Amino acid sequence: QLFLAVLEREPDDLDSHKGLGEIYYRQYEANSDKAVLRKGVEHYEAAMTQDTEDSELMGRVIAGYVDLDELGKANTIFEQAIKKNPKDPDLRMTYAEMLAKQGKMEEAVKGFEEVIKLSPDNLNAVLNIARFLTENDRHEEAIPYWQKIVDLRPELWQAWQNLGVCYGRVGNNEKA
Repeated sequence: QLFLAVLEREPDDLDSHKGLGEIYYRQYEANSDKAVLRKGVEHYEAAMTQDTEDSELMGRVIAGYVDLDELGKANTIFEQAIKKNPKDPDLRMTYAEMLAKQGKMEEAVKGFEEVIKLSPDNLNAVLNIARFLTENDRHEEAIPYWQKIVDLRPELWQAWQNLGVCYGRVGNNEKA
C-alpha cells in the first residue's frame, strides 16, 4: 500500500517500483499467478528505465519475461544488458536458462559454459550441463561435470550416483 501511495504522488519513484516488483515477484513464486508476475515485471521494467546500470534488475525483468513465455522481450533486454555488463555471470545464467526453456539446449550449454568461465564454482551452471549431457547419452562428456559437482558439494548423493552411472556407461566399471 505504501509503495502504491508513493507512486500516486511520484509515478517515477525508483524505490517504489523496485519494491512493488519484488512484492509481486514473491507473490508469483508463492502462487504461480502470471497476472501477478506481469505486474511485478511492469514495475521492475519501470525501475529499469531509470536505473539502466542495475544488472540484477535487468536479470529480474529477463527472468520475468521468460516465466511469462515472452522470450522475444527477454532476449531483447538480455542483449541490451549484456552490452553494459559483458562479464556478469548472473545475466549470462538467466540467458542460458532462457535458451534451455526454449529447447535450444546446445546454445544453452554454451551459455552455461560462459557462466563457468566467469564463475567457475557456479553449481547451477555445472549441474545444467551435466544433466543435459547425461540425458543425451553423452556420458563421457558429462563425467567431468558430475565430478566437479561432487567436488563442490560432496553431500549430493545424486551427483555421486550420476557420476557412477556415467562411468558405467563408458565401460569404466572400476570407477562406477
